[in-house]
Amino acid sequence: MVERFLETSRQAISRLQHKVDEVLTPLITPGKTCALVDYPHHPNVGDSAIWIGEQIFLSKLGVKPAYVCTAENRDWNAMERAIGPDGAIFIHGGGNFGDIWPEHQQLREELLDRFPEHPVLQLPQTVHFGDRNAADRAAAKIRKHGKFTLAVRDRKSLAFAQERIECNVVLCPDMAFCIGPVKAAASSDRRILLLSRSDREKKDALPVDVILQSPDLFCTDWLTESSAQTRLRSGGTLLADTLRGNAGPKLRGSYYNALARERVRRGLRQLASFRYIVSDRLHVHILSTLLDRRHAVLDNNYGKLSSFIAAWDSNWEGVQICCELPVAVEAARREISQSQR
Repeated sequence: MVERFLETSRQAISRLQHKVDEVLTPLITPGKTCALVDYPHHPNVGDSAIWIGEQIFLSKLGVKPAYVCTAENRDWNAMERAIGPDGAIFIHGGGNFGDIWPEHQQLREELLDRFPEHPVLQLPQTVHFGDRNAADRAAAKIRKHGKFTLAVRDRKSLAFAQERIECNVVLCPDMAFCIGPVKAAASSDRRILLLSRSDREKKDALPVDVILQSPDLFCTDWLTESSAQTRLRSGGTLLADTLRGNAGPKLRGSYYNALARERVRRGLRQLASFRYIVSDRLHVHILSTLLDRRHAVLDNNYGKLSSFIAAWDSNWEGVQICCELPVAVEAARREISQSQR
C-alpha cells in the first residue's frame, strides 16, 4: 500500500488559494462596478473570515464594491443607483444557501427577482435544502434569472446544483483561505479547546455535557462578542446610519470591514491560545490551518465539514478527522502527551 503524503498547513493554504484564483478570476471583470451583499452582521467568526477573504481577493483584482449591505438593511433602489444598469452583483459566501438559514435565502431570491439584467455571482457556498419545495422555488428563480453563477464549496453541493439548478456551477474552496497564513506564538496552555456549535447546525449526538467534566478541556463557542466589539457594534451615529442604510457606501464598507476584522482577530486569538483544538465548525478547521494549529474535526448535523475536506484534501498533517467527540478528545490528549516528551 502506498503511504499518502500529507501536506504542511502552508502547502495546503497555497494550493487552495491558487484554486480560488483559478476558478473565480475568469468570472470577475477587473475594475467593473459591483455590489457585495449579505454582510454577516452577527458574532459568528467564520462568516467574518469569509468576508475578509472576499475583500482581499476582490482587491487583488482592483475591484472595490460600490454598494454593500446586510440582509436586514438592503435597499435595492440605492444599490441600483450605485452599480448602474449593468453592474455585477456578488453575494457573500458561506453555508446559508438553502433552508436552514431562510433569511439569507430570501435575500438571494428577492435579489434575483429585482435585478434580472445584472450578472450575479454567488461566492462559494455549501448548499443544503431539507424541503424539496424550497429547493424547487430557488431553482425556478435562478432559471428565470438566467445570469446567475453559483460557486459551491464541496462535491455534494456540486452534484445537487448540477442536477437541480440550471445555471453555471463551479467548484471553489472557501474564501477565508485568501487571508493566508497567520503567525502566532506557541501556546503554553495544556488544555484542549473544545469549540462546539451551539446553533441550529449542532449535531445533537455530541455528548458535550459528559465530556465537560474533564478538567483538561475548555469548552466554548465563538458566538460571544468581546467588549470592544460590543462597543463597536452598538455605539454611535455611524452604527445607526449604517443599519438604516443612510451611511454612504464608503463609510458603510469601512464599518463592516472593521467589525469583520475585529471578529476574525477574536477568533484567531481564541484558537491561538490553546495547543490543540477540537471542533465541529468548518472555520475552526480553516483558521486553525491558517494558524498552523493541530486540531481534530467533527461534523455538523448535515456533513458540511467532511464534505468540504473530501473535496479539497484540506486534512493536512496537523488534522485528524473523527466521527465521535470522545475519539477526538482522546486524539487530542495523545497529541499533547507526545509533544511533552
